[in-house]
Amino acid sequence: MKLTLYLYKANVQEFSQCLKPQSESRKYKNITSEASKANDENIRIYTVEKEAQLPGWAVFVSGFTERRDLEVMQSQSASAVIFLRIEAIDGSRIFVVSYDTAFSLIDTPLIKPNFGMKVTLNSIGHNKIKNIDYKNISARSTSRRENSKRAASIASLAFEHDSEVLKSISGTTVDPKLEFTVSGGASLKITIKKLQMKTALATIAIGWKQ
Repeated sequence: MKLTLYLYKANVQEFSQCLKPQSESRKYKNITSEASKANDENIRIYTVEKEAQLPGWAVFVSGFTERRDLEVMQSQSASAVIFLRIEAIDGSRIFVVSYDTAFSLIDTPLIKPNFGMKVTLNSIGHNKIKNIDYKNISARSTSRRENSKRAASIASLAFEHDSEVLKSISGTTVDPKLEFTVSGGASLKITIKKLQMKTALATIAIGWKQ
């Protein structure tokens, strides 16, 4: 399972601060069960509310098909955000997991920049890098991506510390308790086999301590 995690700044302590206000074009619903709300105040789940729609190509073929056959193809967004609060080394912190287009619900100025980059750099082995994204900071700024067939060190890649800025990096963690692949830029992307909600908070806490 893959998680894309963002960290809110330290001054954000309530879930109510985390989302943009609802509007005509931005509607969402708290689908956390009442039992979960009562028993665990550290998890909240919101989904984007959108009406089911026909695929874009339906108009193109509508004159050549039966309407009832098209109507069964209506689809609905499966976008969601999951808020997770943990007690970290620097106090209570809120993380958010984003799926599909639900990132648009997040009040992004409240997100801590380069969180994923910092955690990844501190979590992977110096010779366990899989790929990097970077850009040149000259007047003709260009972005590049470099992949390594085998885990490598940044020194063995074509990254120039003096003239280039690292945008994201991915590799394998060295802590045996983590046991996942991470990549990070603004967000932290974690790939873990058979992850369940009950272990997610503990896993995130370990990663943040790095």
